[in-house]
Amino acid sequence: MNYQLFVIQGGNNPEYDNDQGKIKVACETIDKIMEKEEPKGEKSFSLQEFLFYTGMILFIFWHILKCN
Repeated sequence: MNYQLFVIQGGNNPEYDNDQGKIKVACETIDKIMEKEEPKGEKSFSLQEFLFYTGMILFIFWHILKCN
């Protein structure tokens, strides 16, 4: 979604042909969609971060137990 926003803002999307009105509406629409989807991304990131650190800790414990 971010990439598409940058493409549209840069005027590189052939659908909008550098029409400033269309570009403005498209950017506003993408911003609204991104704001709506933001909580889902935050939850997903938090879960991924939790699982990453849990995996690191479990790996270290496993490694200590296996090496002794």
